[in-house]
This record gives sequence, C-alpha cells and structure tokens, in this order.
Amino acid sequence: MARLSLKIRLIIGVAVSMLPLLLVILVSYVAFNELISTLEDVVQESIEEAAPVADLEDLLELAEKHLHDGIWHADKFDFQAYSELVPMIDRGFVLAGELPFGRAEEFSGVGKSHELWLEARDLWMTLSAPDLDWEARQDVAQKIEANMRSAVITLERIRTVALDEVVAGRTEELRWRNTLNLFLPLVLVVAVGIACVMASTLIKAVIEPVRALERGAQQLAAGELSYRVGELSQDELGDLARSFNVMAQKLEQSHQTLESLSTLDYLTGLANVREFYRLFHDEIRRAERYQHPFSLIILDVDTFKQVNDTLGHQAGDLVLQEVGRKLSELVRNIDHVARIGGDEFAILFPETNQAQARELAERIQKYFASHLVESVQYPVAPLRITISLGLGTYPDDATQANELYAMTDQALYRAKREGRNRLCLADKADQ
Repeated sequence: MARLSLKIRLIIGVAVSMLPLLLVILVSYVAFNELISTLEDVVQESIEEAAPVADLEDLLELAEKHLHDGIWHADKFDFQAYSELVPMIDRGFVLAGELPFGRAEEFSGVGKSHELWLEARDLWMTLSAPDLDWEARQDVAQKIEANMRSAVITLERIRTVALDEVVAGRTEELRWRNTLNLFLPLVLVVAVGIACVMASTLIKAVIEPVRALERGAQQLAAGELSYRVGELSQDELGDLARSFNVMAQKLEQSHQTLESLSTLDYLTGLANVREFYRLFHDEIRRAERYQHPFSLIILDVDTFKQVNDTLGHQAGDLVLQEVGRKLSELVRNIDHVARIGGDEFAILFPETNQAQARELAERIQKYFASHLVESVQYPVAPLRITISLGLGTYPDDATQANELYAMTDQALYRAKREGRNRLCLADKADQ
C-alpha cells in the first residue's frame, strides 16, 4: 500500500484538527445571528405596536376624564383641552390602523375602539341639543362613558397582546441562549477531544521520532557510539532512523579502527608507547587507591643494531615481530606488553610483587636465551637473539610513576653494562 509522505500527513492532520474550531465558529456565528435577529424583531415590533397603542390609550383616558367632567361637572370641563385632544386621537387611530400587527384581533380591536370613539364623540355633540330631556340626557351620557371605557379597555387589551409578544420574544431569546449554553460547550468539548487526539497522533508520528533522533544525536555527540535508535515507523522518519543507525554503526566501527590504530604498534600489534603510558599511570592510581603492588619490566634486544646493519631492516623487523609475539605468549592474561620504541619493550604486571615478577622475568629471559628466530629468508642460519631486562616494583622501589620508570630503565642499562642477556633489579643506588 502506497504510504503518504510526512508532509502530506502533517497537512492533513493540521487541517482535520482545525475542523472542530471552524465548526464552532460557524455554529456560533449562525446561532448568534439568529438570536440577534429574533431579539431585534421583538424589540422593533414592541416599539411599533406597543408604544403608539399606549400613547393612544393615554389620550383616550384623558379624553374620557374631560367628557366625564363635561357630563357631570360642567364647571370643571375644559372645552379647549378637549378640543385639542380630538384631532390628536383621530390621528392616533389613523397611525394605529397602519401598524404591522401580527394578529387579526389586533386590527379588529383597533377598528372597534375607533368606532366606539367616533360614536362617543358624536353623542357628546348631541348633549348640547336644547330639546333633549333629562332621561334622554342620562342615557346619552351613560352611552358616552360606556363607549369611552370600552375603547380604552380594547386598546389596553391590544397593548397587552403586544406586551405578550414581547414576553414571547424574550422567552424565545432565553431559549436560544440556553440552547447555545448547552450546545457550544458540547461542541467545544468535542473539538478539544478531536484536537487532543490529533495532537497525540502528531506527537507519535512526528515529535516522538524527532526527539528519539535528537536523543540519538546527543548520545553520539557525547561519545556513545554504540547507541541506536529504535524502529520508529515506515515513513521518512523511519528511513531517517535507519540511516542514523547505519551511520552510527559506521562511526563506531571507524572509531574502533582509529582507536585500535592509535593504541597499537603497527609492526608488532602490541600496545604502543602512548597506550603504555596510559596503562602505566592507570596502574599507579589503582595501586595507590588499593595499596596493592605491581611490577614493571623494561627490556630490549641485545645487539639489535648488528642485526639491522648485517642482515638489513627486514630481518630486524622480523626479530621485533617474533619478540612481541613470544612476549604475548609468555605473560599472563592480566599483564600488558607494549613496544615503547625501537627494540625496547615494556611489561606491566598488575597485582604482582617483586618476587613474583622476578620469577616471570627470569622465565622470559631464559626462553629467549635458548630461542632461535626462524625465517624463510634465513632458512639455513636461524637468528639467535638474547634480551636484557630491568625490573622495578611499586611501592618497594618507588611510589611515583616517573621515579619507578627511571629506576627500571636504569636497571636495564645496568644489565647492558654487565654483559647483556640478564635481569637486573631496580636499585636506588643507580639514582
């Protein structure tokens, strides 16, 4: 199955993780728009319906009061004020008849109230007729007051209906708010959940592998060349991890090769002089810490210059290789043999006192005294070589590295002066 590249998967992951947020924004936008629109409609309707009807109702109540005074308390009747109210009420009914009522009973209510007003107004005019007797006057007065009261009550009902619509609008608004209060948190929870899942997926797919590679790079930088990154995935990061492991393996192999070359003598394969000094000083520190003895032998091949001058450097190299090989065979596994220059060799004997080291050194010296170096280049006359050795022991002879090495080296030169092919022990008298 074809695999998607890391770049495409990241783009898809980011896009999918953004969908819940886009959904929240879209739903919130639509819901709030509808809520605001509903609220605006309710407010506008309440202004267009309730306010003019309430004003007209107030005018009718005021006219009702004037008419009542005119009927029963003529001395208190303000004809001028009533005359000013009449055209205002007529205009109020005209405006009320043009209102965008939402119910038929509201239109009919305004019409009925208007009819009652007109009838009451006309009846008021008949009260001034001179031929109207007392009983007829009483009937007209009661009719006027009944009409005015009915007109006011009818407008009051219309205003109540308008107010009810306002309350209904408020209720609708509250319902939407409650819906949003429940829906939006739910959407947010779902969005956060999806985002967390996507984030976790991205972390597993990208961030964790990158961090694993980063840790690997840090380990390599710290010198841990054996560190390897685990199997990550089958995508580009997995390929990168595998390439990283191949690189780390090659670096480790190269480092091991370089380390081997830097510590081994190229001719004999023994430790070189640099490695010898490292081992020597490590042994000094270990002996100081645990108060254990160790011994050092420095030796060289007798008359080696003659071999080079007589038979050539190729024969000399053969002698050095044979000496190195046999020294490695004659010492113990815990001992260290090194070529420290020319035909000079050194042996470290850890945990070894002078008596034990002397026994080992004499065995080595006697072996070479009776050993012939055979070669295909000299099949007829094998080479006979001998060695001279100097032996020093920590802490019997010295407790400082430089001092122990110098005394052991002086013991070697004393063995040379005394006739070669022998072992001499370190002696403070040589200093």
